[in-house]
Amino acid sequence: MISIVVPTYKRAWALSFSLESLAKQSTPPDEVVVVLKPSNDRSESIIHKFAKELPIKLVIQTKGFFVDAVQLGINNSSGDIILFIDDDAIAEPNFVEKYKNFFECVRDAGGATGIVFKAYLEKGRLIKKTTEHFIPFNVARRVQYRRPLKVFERYSGWVSKSGLCTTTVIESGDVVLSALLCGANMGFIREAIEGCPLNRLYKGSRKGFNNESLLAYFAKIKGFNTYKILNPSIAPTVWHLTHKSHLTLKDDFWSEFWISYDIFKNYFRYKKMGADVSFLSWIEMCISNLRKQTPAKVLALLYTLFDVHR
Repeated sequence: MISIVVPTYKRAWALSFSLESLAKQSTPPDEVVVVLKPSNDRSESIIHKFAKELPIKLVIQTKGFFVDAVQLGINNSSGDIILFIDDDAIAEPNFVEKYKNFFECVRDAGGATGIVFKAYLEKGRLIKKTTEHFIPFNVARRVQYRRPLKVFERYSGWVSKSGLCTTTVIESGDVVLSALLCGANMGFIREAIEGCPLNRLYKGSRKGFNNESLLAYFAKIKGFNTYKILNPSIAPTVWHLTHKSHLTLKDDFWSEFWISYDIFKNYFRYKKMGADVSFLSWIEMCISNLRKQTPAKVLALLYTLFDVHR
């Protein structure tokens, strides 16, 4: 049984594109769990419209932020496989089928992420799907605080000893081991993430930045691997609509503050889960991070330390 989770907030203008793509799947999902945080837009009417074409289970989010929506989606899903897609992303027709085939073929896989390309709108109409990657692949410099946790030593993308999510290798091939999953297009088998205290670990976080890697870590310590599927012929693909109303990646002081808070706080989250993180590596990472956008990051670091000890 396959469930798809779609968290949505203030995206009535985009939600119809996402739900329409799920209604055209070659392998229909068994349920679509729409986690709606009401915002007085037209989202309810759009969900009601697609309930005639999709097995929608509507879950109302009354409090919290993005990670709380993800947790609600997991808790209210019935599937053996749980897929995630953004409310402003368009799935290819074989999206569900490719994930189903992948998990059937790769028996140790607890999670996976596919490809996310850019798509463009003009006056509310979809005008272009591209092969431009929505999130560019960046290879970081090899430094001490980017060393992987022991469980991720064979991975091409990992959680570091400092809690930082990073990679210092160029990815190639059809499929690679990776903890750097993308929430706009990822899937897990239920057994791999069931019981993960995601919303408790991210309590107070406004952005939920890198929560996908925490799920990957939880799957790893339960005995599963997580993968990034690179080959377009087998990778589940979505097109993410480009727009200026992203709730996570805004270019302003408070967005930088909350993302930096998550980056600094990750060390303490993984430590709480028993990971072999290093306090010295965390200090080195903090010093390096403070070199740019310093005011927001200094404030985020101070808030992190206050938050940990309150």
